[in-house]
Amino acid sequence: MSLINSIRSNYRFALGVRRYLREPVDADQARERIERRLSTRREAFLRVLEQAVYCKPDNPLLQSCWSMLALRSQMCVISYTKSAWKALWSASMMPAYT
Repeated sequence: MSLINSIRSNYRFALGVRRYLREPVDADQARERIERRLSTRREAFLRVLEQAVYCKPDNPLLQSCWSMLALRSQMCVISYTKSAWKALWSASMMPAYT
């Protein structure tokens, strides 16, 4: 993080704390905010993933996910091929009844 970004981030944080302390919240408002945040939690999480992971192709988490998917698909192909060979082998070893 560059110095300018750090200063901006700290400035926004200070403004937010100041606003938070200036506007007290009663129990009903707090409960309402928590319920609203819990009801939109899934969408908020997906939005964070989209902005922090999926929009950045060089993100290590995204790269590891693609690697795991590629490995899993290769394992499925290998497993399918092995089971197909086993089926062919057992079918060729069975005596033919006519």
